Amino acid sequence: MDGDLEISDLDNANTLDVQLGEQLEEEEMEAQQIAEQILLDEVNSDIDEEKEDTVEEEDSDDTTSDIEYIDDLDEDLEPIESTLKVNDIISVHETYSEYYTNTKITSPFLTKFERAKVLGIRAQMLASGAEPMISPPFPEECYDIALLELKAKKIPLIIRRYLPNKKFEDWRLEELIIKNV
Repeated sequence: MDGDLEISDLDNANTLDVQLGEQLEEEEMEAQQIAEQILLDEVNSDIDEEKEDTVEEEDSDDTTSDIEYIDDLDEDLEPIESTLKVNDIISVHETYSEYYTNTKITSPFLTKFERAKVLGIRAQMLASGAEPMISPPFPEECYDIALLELKAKKIPLIIRRYLPNKKFEDWRLEELIIKNV
């Protein structure tokens, strides 16, 4: 019977499958070991190069003391400090004193983008454990609490609007006209 498979043929096929599977596993393991060895060689060569660089630096300048080295580090940090803008870090007192003395140029309406940002930030604050500024009963969702606070104009945030001349205006929510709440 030419078309019939015998049990011995199936056993031979299974044996070949097992042998091929084992060979593939061995080849994969060998490839992985080779890749790991290449990676280790690259890392070791980088470490050796760094050691050679530090040895050359030590040989070239043995008279450098620790104090001079620290002074060099301080000099490297000075340009970073000088890049800070004057308005990057200001005190709360300066914010409030400027707030009350500045005249407002922009419109007193809360934009939809400011509304979305204020609601998102306040909902995040409430989710982190901040106390609600409205009286109970509270809704279950933090976003709903933030929405009720916005309607009551009780959100403790100040909106800073930047102007084209790189100045800014600070607005309290109590002063802004809120539409579609």
